[in-house]
Amino acid sequence: MLEPDGTPALELRGLGKTYGRGSGAKRAVSDVSLSVRKGEVYGFLGPNGAGKSTTIRMALSLIRPSDGEVLLFGEPVSARALRRVGALVDGGTFYPFLSGRDNLRVLAKTQGSDGSRIEAVLERVDLARDAKRKVKGYSTGMKQRLGVAAALLDDPDLVILDEPANGLDAAGIQDMRTLLRGLAADGKAVFLSSHLLHEVEQICDRVAVVHKGRLLREATVREMLDQGEALRVEAEPLDKAAAALDGRWPFERAEGGLKVLAGRADTPAIVRQLVEAGADVFHVGPEEQSLEEIFLTMTRDSDA
Repeated sequence: MLEPDGTPALELRGLGKTYGRGSGAKRAVSDVSLSVRKGEVYGFLGPNGAGKSTTIRMALSLIRPSDGEVLLFGEPVSARALRRVGALVDGGTFYPFLSGRDNLRVLAKTQGSDGSRIEAVLERVDLARDAKRKVKGYSTGMKQRLGVAAALLDDPDLVILDEPANGLDAAGIQDMRTLLRGLAADGKAVFLSSHLLHEVEQICDRVAVVHKGRLLREATVREMLDQGEALRVEAEPLDKAAAALDGRWPFERAEGGLKVLAGRADTPAIVRQLVEAGADVFHVGPEEQSLEEIFLTMTRDSDA
């Protein structure tokens, strides 16, 4: 049965996970709430140990949450709902002495599928030419693509991928980007964890940043980039310009100028401040931070 329009494909509500008991208990994930919509690519970002993999395993019902709940297509997790989910976790596990195609045939049988989509998914992940080769001879990137093929085998409505670009070269990453955007264009929900922030910036519609098991922020990529709005100031003497701005706008020295954490609306006030301080102003213009810079700032501030 199809769910009403607008129902998230994946929704996490106050999700938490604690390992152990008493004084030895370790909190791996705390109060994570987010939603993934159909037709979007959603990035799940965080440093190693942030709780990303634990959260993904709870979403797939591989481990039981200590708190909160997971909803798939608006309903509690069930075998029926999980049949609509395709996933790649830890790069996938394959039989090394079977070919890529035969590995997918085995997987199709275990899923109760007739395997009619095997050739189509091999083409989609650019493995058709190597499908006869034994997996033991595959590169890391080829194994990663085979894992994505396995995730797509049953034509899922929600695709969950843990570091799908691991082991891929620049061309492979570009192909993966095209593939994932194509899945979203087909109306599927794509949820991926990644440490390749430049790629996430280009491919994702929305992102969530987690650190030490806690959700720091969920927003569109555009909103996240706007959060990091900055101005580049070129003025001389630079020390006088820095002294004029000190205490009013956060800034740092960068390539012969100043990177000021301020928005376009602050430009007139900054120029006046510099001129009144006797600095010669040569340039004040926008310098948008990358998602990686914003991510590093957010995680650093959360440690403070």
